[in-house]
Amino acid sequence: MIAQYEWVATAAFGLEGVVARELERLGIPAKAENGGARFFATPEDAFRANLWLRCADRVLLVVGRFEARSFEALFEGVRQLPWEDFIGEKTRFPVSGKCARSQLMSVRDCQAITKKAIVERLKGVYRTSWFEETGETVAIDVALHGDIAQLTLDASGVALNRRGYRTWNGEAPLRETLAAALVQLSPWRPGMRLHDPMCGTGTLMIEAAMRMANRAPGLTRSFAMESWRGMPGFSAIREEAKAVFDPGCIEGISGADIDPQAVELAQRLRERGLQFETLDELHEQCEDFDAFIAAAVERVKRAAARANAVYAVLDATNDETVAALLHAYPDHVRLGAGMPLYAPLLQAAGAQLPARICSATSLTVPETQDGLLVTEMNTRQLAGECKLKLAAWYGDEAEAMFFPPARTAKREFIRIPLYELDRQPRYDHTAAVYLPPVELTRKERYDLWDLTRVLRRLRGENGCQWDREQTHKTLARYLIEEAYETSQAVNEEDWDHVAEELGDVLLQVFFQADIGAQYGTFELSDVTTAICRKMIARHTHIFGSTHCDTAEEVAQSWERMKQQQRGNNTIASMLADVSSDLPALLRAEKVLKKLQANGLDYQALLADDPALPLLRKVDALRGQSLCAEESVHLALKRLIEAVEKQEK
Repeated sequence: MIAQYEWVATAAFGLEGVVARELERLGIPAKAENGGARFFATPEDAFRANLWLRCADRVLLVVGRFEARSFEALFEGVRQLPWEDFIGEKTRFPVSGKCARSQLMSVRDCQAITKKAIVERLKGVYRTSWFEETGETVAIDVALHGDIAQLTLDASGVALNRRGYRTWNGEAPLRETLAAALVQLSPWRPGMRLHDPMCGTGTLMIEAAMRMANRAPGLTRSFAMESWRGMPGFSAIREEAKAVFDPGCIEGISGADIDPQAVELAQRLRERGLQFETLDELHEQCEDFDAFIAAAVERVKRAAARANAVYAVLDATNDETVAALLHAYPDHVRLGAGMPLYAPLLQAAGAQLPARICSATSLTVPETQDGLLVTEMNTRQLAGECKLKLAAWYGDEAEAMFFPPARTAKREFIRIPLYELDRQPRYDHTAAVYLPPVELTRKERYDLWDLTRVLRRLRGENGCQWDREQTHKTLARYLIEEAYETSQAVNEEDWDHVAEELGDVLLQVFFQADIGAQYGTFELSDVTTAICRKMIARHTHIFGSTHCDTAEEVAQSWERMKQQQRGNNTIASMLADVSSDLPALLRAEKVLKKLQANGLDYQALLADDPALPLLRKVDALRGQSLCAEESVHLALKRLIEAVEKQEK
């Protein structure tokens, strides 16, 4: 029996019935519901839906639905689902989320718990604790409505309105799926004349022509489900769609419109004998922005091969396609002067320098101590992705200055809460958002430089008396204590506690560096420089020309270079280099390892020593890949638990 799954074809409000009828015409029984149409079908029929649906936004596979009144219930419900059916060991699986009238109101927490539960499930399947996520992408969404959680996979990838034919976007382009719905709901039928007197970019006419020619709207694009684990081949279904496409029957469709600014610019360029072409169609043809950058570079390269070419963009200093051109052809690209895209935006926002500026596609974890301007917010989806990244650091309610699309040099903004960033009427390459600096005590999350600022405040004038009195030596014991507490948290696999304890260790590093800067012994940059130099110097198989095939060879190479750098040219000097401040069991383990690596028998050297039996135990544990120090700690923990149990 061919496996059937539950699917949802999402749709704009009011179009659910239209989409359900489209599915029925494809031979797929469906039921309209708020936000889309639900149906049960094979993967082949779901691919057919992706290919032929004209009015749906996306096709989602429902992995599972269950009641989730608590985060614990959400975790367990997600963990029980068969994720291994769709996610391989190297699959990238980002998690998005949304909540409506649910007790679990934090979208970020729901996303994090869902991701953690999926990882826990996959750990048991693939027998690994680490997932590289370097393979194909399977996008997961967790949606909570009331007390019901629904987990879905995005089978479409890029939204279904991305047909691949748009070559230019007007001021307010009509969405292709809405245009297709208007065509279907109108009295017009193939064979009748159609004229659109205000056609704009011609979306209505194109959708009507596609329907007249029986062209599948997704004929020339790919879909996410094609790369999923365990999916059948879909090429035959695509070939069927190509076979029924009849462009010769298109007739009687016309339209008219005018865009004065575009017409005027084109006329001026042509009057001066300048030939030009746009790259707008690449936005539709390319699946993501990385693909667009590569395609744009290739197009400019071909144009430059014919004659000297000028590549005109809004802001050459920050445009990523220009950066890619400079990287690929550093000796053949020259930048011309121009007004940076961000200048009028920063001026309008009243921003104080320094300010961080980046495009929406390259937005990374922000440094919230400075103002942040995010430019080129091309689409609602991109705005949503930026919102999720920013909300983690600024909070959902943070006030943002949103710059709607505009073609004028003078820019105006509207003040919105951050959670409304992806709810604005329009987006294009001129849309942007500015977030002012956040006060240290009002931050949602903190970065490394915030820790520096905290310490400077604590150790500065009018700071904390205890913190100001500390020295390198008075703090040394705390570093040892925090390291042991971190080790205990790791052994207990309490990862929230691990994060807290690692923070305490990091505090000691920054604390020592701040004291060092005060007394001139060393600075934080000396610490980072030392470790970076060490990692580069001791990983010559990565940064140099040496070669290591196994982890054991890497460890041997590391030890060899370490001893060379420290000038240990005898076995005795190598053993003496093991710190005497280490706990005795840990020091014994390291010394025994070095002895055996050099072919020496510690039992013969210590034949009559009373500590020899203890060293034999340390060596035996090491042979089982166990740390004697940690083993004793765990044994003591079990002893205490046994006593507690006995006393009850």
